Amino acid sequence: VIINVLIPLRITIKRRNGLMDSILKNLEWLRTLKPESSNIIRHFQTAGIFPLNGLDSQALIELYQTKCKFNDCENCPFNPKDPEITS
Repeated sequence: VIINVLIPLRITIKRRNGLMDSILKNLEWLRTLKPESSNIIRHFQTAGIFPLNGLDSQALIELYQTKCKFNDCENCPFNPKDPEITS
């Protein structure tokens, strides 16, 4: 609830009021929380990508929502661009 509701709500309110310092404090707060456990996070863990904290897990969820759901693997930051890496 804290990661998915409270912090995003606080960030939205602070952004509307132009309070960037408060937004950064909320992002730092996410770093202190344990990463969440969900099907999306398990999807990344299967690929060897493990979030270290709440901020990491939120970033992976965003990545999933914007890349994985649309099979946009070519533009994923975890997709090696150099063919030598994958061989």
